[in-house]
Amino acid sequence: MAKKTSKKTSIYSHLDSTKVLEHGTAAEVEAAKKAYWKAYKAAWRKCQRNQFKQFTIALTEPETKQIRVAAKKHKRSCSRFIKESCFAYINRAYLVIDVLAVRTIEQLLAMNYDALKQAFDAYLLPFDLGKALMAQMAELEERVVRELNHPQEVKTGCDGD
Repeated sequence: MAKKTSKKTSIYSHLDSTKVLEHGTAAEVEAAKKAYWKAYKAAWRKCQRNQFKQFTIALTEPETKQIRVAAKKHKRSCSRFIKESCFAYINRAYLVIDVLAVRTIEQLLAMNYDALKQAFDAYLLPFDLGKALMAQMAELEERVVRELNHPQEVKTGCDGD
């Protein structure tokens, strides 16, 4: 059973303007649809080339394997991994292996702080101890989140320092 074409779509407008719907056979309608989509996709690709620049690289089989393994480890496609790791290198940033795990750790730390604050607010902890524990927990949360998202640069000694 053929899919019905809505009168609001651009393909319908195209088919209607060529009068193939009124006077054409089923094969002619299919050929007109194929021609429409071919032209549509060509125009889309041209627009993409104007908006986005592409670079082509050639990799040996061992290099390809390294990229595939690393991309899988980082839970990304090869293209996305190459792009993100390149920009991480340029910006001296850390490419987080598992973003979900990092967000979970951040959430657990925040929940820990909230539980501590509730115990403090409910007078379950002595005032001085509660204040000290909350300050220590806030400091821990801030440092862990910072290190998970932006760890310190590794100094190799080759940087001219």
